[in-house]
Amino acid sequence: MQPFEIVRELVAGGIGALGVLVLHFGMPLPHWQLPGLDLVLAAALGGMLYAGVRLSWTTRPGLIERLLGVEVDLRLPDVSDEPDDLRAALRHTLDTAGRQVTASMLEPLERIDRAVHAVLDSDLGNTAGRQAQYTITATVHRYLPDTLERYFQLPEDVAHAPLGDDGRSAHDMVVEQLGVLASETESILEDMHAGKVRELSAHGRFLEDRFNTADDLLQR
Repeated sequence: MQPFEIVRELVAGGIGALGVLVLHFGMPLPHWQLPGLDLVLAAALGGMLYAGVRLSWTTRPGLIERLLGVEVDLRLPDVSDEPDDLRAALRHTLDTAGRQVTASMLEPLERIDRAVHAVLDSDLGNTAGRQAQYTITATVHRYLPDTLERYFQLPEDVAHAPLGDDGRSAHDMVVEQLGVLASETESILEDMHAGKVRELSAHGRFLEDRFNTADDLLQR
C-alpha cells in the first residue's frame, strides 16, 4: 500500500468513526425499545459514511496528500502488461504528476495519452509487432515516469535556468523528451493504421480476383 493510500484509509476511517460518535451521542436515533439498537444504527450509518468517502476518494493522490507532503510514486506497483493495467498505470502517472506539470509539458503528455490509449484500444497483441508492444509497455512502465521523475527532482529555479551556451534549460529538455515519446507512440499508431489499410486493400484485391473468376466460370 502506497503512502497516499494509507492517508486515504486513515481519513475515511476517521470520518466514519467520527460519524458513529456524532450519531450515537449527538443525535437521537430510534431504538424501538431494543437496547443497543441505536448504537447499531449509528455504527451502520458510520460504516456507510466511511464507504461513501472511501468510494468517492479517487485512486490517485489529491489535495490532502499534497498538503500533507505525502510522496507518491509515479509508478503503480505490481502492474502487468495487460491493456487494462497499462491504462491504469498511465492514468496514475499522469494524475500523480498533476500540478507539477507545466503548460508546455501538457501538449506532449496529452499526445502520449491519446496515442497509447488508441493503440491499446486497437488490440495491441494482434495488430502490433513485438517491438511496438515493447515500446508501448516500456513507455508506460519506464520511459514516461523516468523522464518526469528526473525532472521533478530538480528545484524550480534550477529547472528553468539556462544550462549551456544555447540557453536551453532542463525544462526545455524534458519538453523535448516528452515530444520524442509522443512522436514514437503516434508513429506506432500510424503504422498500425497503415497495416489495417494494407490488409483492407489486399482483401479487396482478393474479392476482385475471386468474383472475377466466378463470373468467368458462369459465362462459359
